[in-house]
Amino acid sequence: MHRGFTAVLVVLTFPLAGFGQTLTGTVVDPHRRILVGAKVALICGGHTETIYTDSQGRFRFDRRPGLENCILYITHPGFEPFEQVVGRAPEPGLVQLRLGGVKQVVNVSAEDKKGIATDLTTLTSASISDVELKAISNNTWDLIRYAKALAGTTLRQDSLYVDGLPSTVEPPAETIARITVNADPLSAEYAESDQNRIEITTKGGDRRPRFNFGGASLGAGGKSVLASGLHSASRSTTLGLTGPIPGLPLTFSSHASLGYDRQDQAIRAIIPQTQNGTLLQAFSTAPTTNGTGSFFFSSYYPKSHTFRANFSLYQARAWSLNANVGGLTLAEAGINSGLTAHEARATFEKDGARYIYRGGIVVNNNDSHIWANNRSLGITVLDTFVAGGAPIASSRSRHTSWTLKNVVQSNAGRRSWSAGVSVSRSEDSISELPNPAGLIQFETLQAYLDALAGSRTGTWFVKRGNGHVRHANTTSAAFLQGDLLRSRNGIVRGGLRADYQIGAGALLSPRLFAAVQLRGFTLRGGGGVFVRNWQNDIFLESIRGDGRHLRQFILKDVSLADVGSRLESDKDMVISRISPDLVRPRDFMFKGSIERRLGNFIPGLEYTWTSGQHLLGSRRLATETGWMDLLESGRLSRKHQLHARLHYEWKGQSIVAHYEYIRSHDNTDGPFSFPERQDDLRAEWARTGGVPPHNFDLVGSFKLPAAVSLSLVATSRSSAPSNITASTDTPRNGLYNDRAGRARNSGIGPGYNSLALFGYRRIPLPHFLVRSGEKVHIDVGFQVENLLGNKNHLGFGSVMGSPLFGKPLGALPGRSFRLWFNFGQ
Repeated sequence: MHRGFTAVLVVLTFPLAGFGQTLTGTVVDPHRRILVGAKVALICGGHTETIYTDSQGRFRFDRRPGLENCILYITHPGFEPFEQVVGRAPEPGLVQLRLGGVKQVVNVSAEDKKGIATDLTTLTSASISDVELKAISNNTWDLIRYAKALAGTTLRQDSLYVDGLPSTVEPPAETIARITVNADPLSAEYAESDQNRIEITTKGGDRRPRFNFGGASLGAGGKSVLASGLHSASRSTTLGLTGPIPGLPLTFSSHASLGYDRQDQAIRAIIPQTQNGTLLQAFSTAPTTNGTGSFFFSSYYPKSHTFRANFSLYQARAWSLNANVGGLTLAEAGINSGLTAHEARATFEKDGARYIYRGGIVVNNNDSHIWANNRSLGITVLDTFVAGGAPIASSRSRHTSWTLKNVVQSNAGRRSWSAGVSVSRSEDSISELPNPAGLIQFETLQAYLDALAGSRTGTWFVKRGNGHVRHANTTSAAFLQGDLLRSRNGIVRGGLRADYQIGAGALLSPRLFAAVQLRGFTLRGGGGVFVRNWQNDIFLESIRGDGRHLRQFILKDVSLADVGSRLESDKDMVISRISPDLVRPRDFMFKGSIERRLGNFIPGLEYTWTSGQHLLGSRRLATETGWMDLLESGRLSRKHQLHARLHYEWKGQSIVAHYEYIRSHDNTDGPFSFPERQDDLRAEWARTGGVPPHNFDLVGSFKLPAAVSLSLVATSRSSAPSNITASTDTPRNGLYNDRAGRARNSGIGPGYNSLALFGYRRIPLPHFLVRSGEKVHIDVGFQVENLLGNKNHLGFGSVMGSPLFGKPLGALPGRSFRLWFNFGQ
């Protein structure tokens, strides 16, 4: 008998007895990834009811009244069957099972159908329940970071979903029931391709009043590693209350939090001393201060076991002083910001005998404000210092959006399927007041010193006019996916997605995925097309610079004395336009993986190929009256990823290691990046900037004596390609992106190494300290970031010939320690 995968983690969440006889749960594999299509049977007396877990790995039974005990069976080919007697009020738990042979099949009854051999996840998927999450941190961002490390995808950008709907804010950690990363990455329900899809499922309500105080955390360390004598401090606290709403079949959950952070930033600028012409490195510091406050309220309808509804409100405020100070930027050129965010969300789920409906709506509103420390003339010497006023005197922006989504999926039958439609609308507006003095830029320190003596060696950038613009965007998507072939040893699933955007029409995105078990190996593969909709910011930038709102001027050969006296003319103006041939970017992606268990080890290997088409980029073209920035969609990218994972588990101790090799090339850095030579895009094809070729993640989870949990996360990345430029502006177009014969991204950026440690223990309070009949606990945790004190630089000087070329300009914080606790029932 071959030994199959070691363990299935079955998370069973049983509602309280007062909510009727309902049994729900989620099935995941040893890597904490959800298992789709696991066979779940509930045997009560002489009756057996069998279902299969849905696309989220969930199952749900309506218990029959009057029966004392039932038996729950969960089977999945390659795993040992799970069996548990279910009483009237079972305790929730985390159950680990093992398997003796891959060919073993357990028949609960003669009418049972065969199960599936595999799931729809990949080697970069992970799913973690609240039982494990509470031992990591009381901060949602830390929990997401841990889940990404467990999936081995810490490098990618994230798309966040809460209860199935997109979100711009994270819910409080106390409300999270599960975090899932990249479940079914080829699903036609979603548009993301080379991004992490972070799905957060929130908890239902509780009929018993409960309180939670704490989240109180004290931070120490975390100061900059660029200079000695810098200081850092952080504080945060949370308060939570849950319980029933009197007179209504509803429960509520409310949470409030406050946070404060202050860090000294090292300034590395080179400042010329005009008295004697010598140069002096500033080595000064400036504080950056951040504050946050948030309030979260949700209401849950749990009365019916076939219908669930949840409504939540979220409000947050954040502010930051000297947000951009540090490195080359002096405090006088700093900016400050404030943000107010609101989100309202309503989700519904209805279970039927044959179908499940889930849907909801989410509405977001964000207001932000930016203001400069002063409005004097901004002075910049490339890769040397940034002083004076900021380019923007003040700016106010507003973002509003809503998304409506409805999905129907099968709840019975041999082959599963789902279909749905979503509609979204977003509107962005911005009102910008530019610095009336503008900004003067010099190629070298000597050019700056010459300008002080009256020479015309600078380039003056100045904006005039009305900076108030807005743009709205409406999109919709429909999808249909289902099992094309399903057997005990394999599954083939296909899907089709249609993405529609006003002004761009509809594009189809086919998807196909297959998985099979063969001689102890699990083989997975598939591919599809992924469409990226245009975002509002590309239109806002183009409208703002169209020559009728803000007018941007670039004046060459200017001295400091000329600023304010020299008049701008149309020949110095830069206008923005969007190409009439603009099309939406899209990715073509293929994945293939192999995995097998060897004793206590589970190794796996996965290859991913991604081709980006019609990516956005700009060119600055000379016109009869000046310059025109043209936004186009003719850029390309190619990426090859080889991902290896090794999972070891023994007696509750777990270690997961990921290594990923990435080879990525492209010819764009984003919508508003420009080539060195505007008529030669072929010269821009090079390694992708900021993407390290070698990446390593290690996550260890250990159970220690005295009920202490210890987890560690180690991350290492090699140096990434970075761009190196000269200080010259040969075309005299104001871009200053000449490379002096070098290829694009020919430099080597900083690497990254960090080790984080998380500890946790729940301590029950003695009864004589509390009068409540409920047990009261204190959850105590600690968190150490950058335990080994590695110097992780953010970037090096990248302008050839500058005094800071090749030297570090910024760095992530050093070693830090945070102690937190939660006090509650």
